[in-house]
Parts: sequence; structure tokens; C-alpha cells
Amino acid sequence: MQLIIGAFVSGMDAGKVYNTWPLMGTTYFPDDSKFIEFLNINVFDNPSIVQFIHRNLAYLIVGIYIYILFFTFKDQNKIFRKPIIIIGVSLFLQVVLGIFTILSGVKIFYASLHQINSILIILINSIFSLYYKI
Repeated sequence: MQLIIGAFVSGMDAGKVYNTWPLMGTTYFPDDSKFIEFLNINVFDNPSIVQFIHRNLAYLIVGIYIYILFFTFKDQNKIFRKPIIIIGVSLFLQVVLGIFTILSGVKIFYASLHQINSILIILINSIFSLYYKI
């Protein structure tokens, strides 16, 4: 889902709308939009809302990862520890690249690395899913 939203961000140049982090401008929710637009069927017509969704989905993914990490290390079965660490490193890199992309004004170098790393994350997850038969 995040990759799809990221494609919308890229295609709409939504990353150029707000070049601040962690806030979008001076507020958490984009100040050039109304919350009611977030609930509208045309939500993907608004670059600010699309960037907001992409950012917040990333926060959710990191939260879910931390939850999985906690239970992976709490469990006595150590088989998933190494893959979870590798996924975490690539996820951390993805977040850092996303922040650099925004703060740099969407410089092509950071934006390209952000997109390439997203493909690597999917590849890593696919390999681990096949290897561990998840």
C-alpha cells in the first residue's frame, strides 16, 4: 500500500509541496487543506493530502515493525531475529531517505535512492517470505 501511495506522491510531485519535517509547514495536518478533504472520494487529487497519507502510513509501518521486533526478541525462537534486523535496517534507511528527500526539496539523488530502496525492501521481504515459507 505504501508503495502505491509513494507512486502517487512521485507522480503528482507531492513531495515538493511541503519541504519540512516532521510538520507539514507549521502544522501536523497540511495547512492548505481541510480535514474534510481527507474523507472525500477525490482524496488522491490533492498533493498535500497524498503527502500526508504517505508520511503517516510510514509512521504506522514503523510502529508495526517495532511491535513485531518486540515480540520477535521476546520469543525464545531465534530463527526470525536476523531477518527482522535486516528488514529494520532497510526500513530505517527508507525513512531517513524519505526525510532527506523532503528536506532537500526533492533532489533527484535522494528521491531516486528512496524509490530504489523501496524496491529493495519488497525484494528483501519476498526473499525472506520464500526462504522461511511465511
